[in-house]
Amino acid sequence: MNLIPDIDPKSVALISAEHSLTYSSYFAAIWDAAYKLQNRGIFSGDRVAILSENQIAYPIIFFALIKLGAVAVPINTRFPEAQILDSLAKIDCSKIILSSDFSIYKFGDLETISTDTLISLDASDNYSLDTDFLTDYSNYDASIIFTSGSSGNPKAVLHTLGNHLYSAEGSNENIEYLLDDSWLVALPLYHVGGISILFRAILSGTTVILSDANKSLIDNINQHKPTHVSLVSAQLTELINDKNAVNVLQKMKAILLGGSAVPQALIEKSHALNLKIYTTYGSTEMSSQVTTTAPGDSLDRLYTSGKLLNHREMKIADDGEILVRGDTLFRGYIENGMIDPARDPEGFFHTDDIGKIDEFGCLNVVGRKDNMFISGGENIQPEEIEDALLKIEGVADAAVVPIPDAQYGFRPIAFIKLEDSPFSIKELPGILSEKIAKYKIPVAFIDYPKDMKQLGIKIDRTELVKYALKYFANREA
Repeated sequence: MNLIPDIDPKSVALISAEHSLTYSSYFAAIWDAAYKLQNRGIFSGDRVAILSENQIAYPIIFFALIKLGAVAVPINTRFPEAQILDSLAKIDCSKIILSSDFSIYKFGDLETISTDTLISLDASDNYSLDTDFLTDYSNYDASIIFTSGSSGNPKAVLHTLGNHLYSAEGSNENIEYLLDDSWLVALPLYHVGGISILFRAILSGTTVILSDANKSLIDNINQHKPTHVSLVSAQLTELINDKNAVNVLQKMKAILLGGSAVPQALIEKSHALNLKIYTTYGSTEMSSQVTTTAPGDSLDRLYTSGKLLNHREMKIADDGEILVRGDTLFRGYIENGMIDPARDPEGFFHTDDIGKIDEFGCLNVVGRKDNMFISGGENIQPEEIEDALLKIEGVADAAVVPIPDAQYGFRPIAFIKLEDSPFSIKELPGILSEKIAKYKIPVAFIDYPKDMKQLGIKIDRTELVKYALKYFANREA
């Protein structure tokens, strides 16, 4: 594999709140961090966790571990301390690198290393770039990234370096990312959607901008004026309500929207504002994007998740499940010290997502198999109800979950977020009755909880069920 181009050592690689590094300085810092990590007893095959908010040390340490042939394990900063310990024990992690924000955490016998002791940014711009480790180690294990856990316990997903590189290559072939372009990392680097940006940049010799955690996303957008950004729906909704941010967004080359279903109203508003949005479908197991819309796609195409990218394969099973394989497919889940490849005899990974491919070859995602529930003998797919709700004017977000019911087994309830809506929540059942079957209409509509903590960038349905049960218990009391 030789996907790495000749990179200008003096071109800008990383920008953060406090630093701007050329590729020469970037790679020198990676080499220096690798040397220090080796002196701390980290060698090829070791699994080493990274617990930090997004900062300039993060990509340096991530690639320093890869340089050593070690496995980087980005940790969700929102995981409770006990869950972090449990997760690291399951994957036989040897050490953890953490920023000062997490220095109060207790990790028992697990050796901790401060990010501050690993980073030196004093290298000159005359450092010779050596990207051979990315080519030579392409078959090596590179990372373990935990799934969001939005529909159960987070799973430990093992990627090779090649998985990440082929994922980046397929993305760059679809979304042009050229010299002098810059991609703002507005997603956490413990998420595959954040990590994938680092690889796309190296494959194109372009710039990564790390958001300043002390500033709002709007302020970051207005300050840096990136050409590219990856967002989830809630982030774009916030941005298009700010006039200054819209002016920047309109000049961007690409706004990649993922994480979960994108509300139709948001797609229509973005299209009307002439924003160059790309809708996508992806997964941690496939190293980020699987399908993505193409440059200049029509509004109808943007309602879909686009076409299959290079280095991936996909088919729809008889029951509607989306099956995937290819160069970006992970090695497997780490379970009880073993690697579970999680493939069928044909090498396909079963995503648990339900979808259809239209006559143009675009993927339409219907929902997840494990979200479906039975109410009074009828199958209910929550995403179908959510999609209908999100087509109602003023519904900015919606999530549907089942709650136990003595008569029907389960009934759907909906969490709703309204913005500038001409309707009240009380009017939604009547409007919805014109769009979906009566038995699918939620028995209750609740304001989306503002205080609910999200562990990932997707809806945490387990937490919403808990919130709903508590809500009804308190109401009855």
